[in-house]
Amino acid sequence: MAMLLLLTIYSFLNYSLSEKRLLISDPDILVERLGILEKLVHQQTETIKHQTDTISNLTSKLSVLQDSIGSTFVHWGRSDCQSKDTELVYSGFVGGGHYNETGSSPEFVCLPTDPKLRQTTGGYDYGRMYGAEYGTNFWGQHPNPINNELPCAVCRSQRTSTTIMIPGKDTCQAGWKIEYHGYLGSSHHSFTSGSMYICVDINHQSVPGGGSRYDGGKRVVNVVAECGSLQCPPYTNGDSFSCVVCSK
Repeated sequence: MAMLLLLTIYSFLNYSLSEKRLLISDPDILVERLGILEKLVHQQTETIKHQTDTISNLTSKLSVLQDSIGSTFVHWGRSDCQSKDTELVYSGFVGGGHYNETGSSPEFVCLPTDPKLRQTTGGYDYGRMYGAEYGTNFWGQHPNPINNELPCAVCRSQRTSTTIMIPGKDTCQAGWKIEYHGYLGSSHHSFTSGSMYICVDINHQSVPGGGSRYDGGKRVVNVVAECGSLQCPPYTNGDSFSCVVCSK
């Protein structure tokens, strides 16, 4: 904008000085031309100010828009959100159906620590919600992690619109942000109830005060490759699956 103003002034002065009828000694002509020049400068200044305000307004709207965009994911095995530009929605502990009940839901859920239950009776026809425990010592953050309950956190990755979990990888594709990585977990293959796969943080935690005895519910074990219909290579029979949660 400043360059446009300078070009305008330069063109005006160039025209004025090259005009043969302009007499330097004529004060009326000089006053007239100076008045025109001042008007042009004022117009350009107002234009620059207006465009600067427009840019500032658009920048503010863009910042608000960016802050309103985000994608959510569950951080399994941790009670916090660790990656950059990721905020905690709530923390809790993992729940789900019993591993040996045929009608149990296969899903894991992240239960808040401050429930507000409106109905205090359930009748006789109902589903059941249990907690979830590490079902093997594969989860080695404790001397004996088996039977310890899993924490969880619902996280919001800011300025992203998509979050995915990739099994068998511990890094994200180019252009994606890593939220966390770890090992793939599910129920044991012999259990009656089915299970979804979850990505348990490699630096997983346990719910404080748990682990004293086996209380049933979901049992989370590591997932290994079984060659056959699963192509080996690239997979190797018996290897535990890594996993990574990525956002973009």
